[in-house]
Amino acid sequence: MEWNPKVKLVNLVHHWRGYVVFAAVVFVSIIDAICAGLRQTSARRIGLLGTNGTLQAGTLAAGLTAAGLTVVFPAEDDQERLHEAIYHPRWGLKAISRVTEQAHEALDAVLTSVASHRRVDAFLLGCTELSFGIEKRTHRGVPIFDALNL
Repeated sequence: MEWNPKVKLVNLVHHWRGYVVFAAVVFVSIIDAICAGLRQTSARRIGLLGTNGTLQAGTLAAGLTAAGLTVVFPAEDDQERLHEAIYHPRWGLKAISRVTEQAHEALDAVLTSVASHRRVDAFLLGCTELSFGIEKRTHRGVPIFDALNL
């Protein structure tokens, strides 16, 4: 899957939704779509994966919580590893136009750690960068949902 800057903008604009006035534009919420998709599953403890900025903004987590889902964040060291897999200047997902072995190993280690230590029902790939970094649909029996496909 290719990185699409328009998708990133749509994801990011949710943080500013209350401050932005769209004249003749209908606001389609990716967060509402994600929540609706996840509510159709049996998953209730959602391992939210994303960049530091996405998690710190809290917009996606707030939407999931409002939908009755429990948001589970990676442990601090796992979040650092995940963030590095995205932004590392030599091998991160944003630096290279392919998934490097280092990025793959880092992402796999985060999935393994969160699945075993945080006891999640499902993972949510909450950043567009992860959509092409994690292509499998399950990890050790835990479903992986891509925010772009819900």
